[in-house]
Amino acid sequence: MYLIKAEALNEINQNPTQAAKDALNAVRHRAGLDDTPANNYADFKKAVLAERRMEFAMEGHRWHDLVRLCTLDEIKELVGMAKPGVVPRAANFLLPIPNNDRIISNGRLTQNEGY
Repeated sequence: MYLIKAEALNEINQNPTQAAKDALNAVRHRAGLDDTPANNYADFKKAVLAERRMEFAMEGHRWHDLVRLCTLDEIKELVGMAKPGVVPRAANFLLPIPNNDRIISNGRLTQNEGY
């Protein structure tokens, strides 16, 4: 719950509040770590993401965290898919939008790249 609170407060305020830092540091202190050095929105977001990676290892949360918190380019970088000279396809990261949703429900939707 501490990590959810820290993430939510950072997203709401677009900057880490003291309450957000306290929530993240509560988890870090329990693990015997020092306070987080992150003081701005982007660094704090990365710190929460890194903490969630360690805290929930092998629990299947990582992909959902990346999708929720990162842009497609950040995901490619974080999962190691972006290699020099190789351009990963968006289809490796995005699912196709069903035709019924695209055509019938909302004609303004376009298909995701690669489909």
